[in-house]
Amino acid sequence: LYCFYIGLSVWKSFNETSLQQEILAVGVAACVVENSVVLVGGIVYAAITWSTKSTAVPPKSPLDVEDLPKPEEPPPGAHRPRGPRDPCPSVPQPLQLPSDDTFWHP
Repeated sequence: LYCFYIGLSVWKSFNETSLQQEILAVGVAACVVENSVVLVGGIVYAAITWSTKSTAVPPKSPLDVEDLPKPEEPPPGAHRPRGPRDPCPSVPQPLQLPSDDTFWHP
């Protein structure tokens, strides 16, 4: 972006241009910058994928998730809730609102 700004500044200082020409130059330059970023990104991506294909597979680490054994199956009834439960729970009651003088301040 810095080169984009400097390039447009240098172009503007060497040329007498109208407002329409400046707008057109900024639009064309923005498209050129966008396409150049996409092109450079594609080249870098291709270089990285090409370089990783030619390398050897790294050795397995003892921390690899793929090599962990499967967990044991829980015994029947292991996921049931424990503890006393109320056979007839009461309906929740609404909270009492504070009185009007609760927040009164002298």
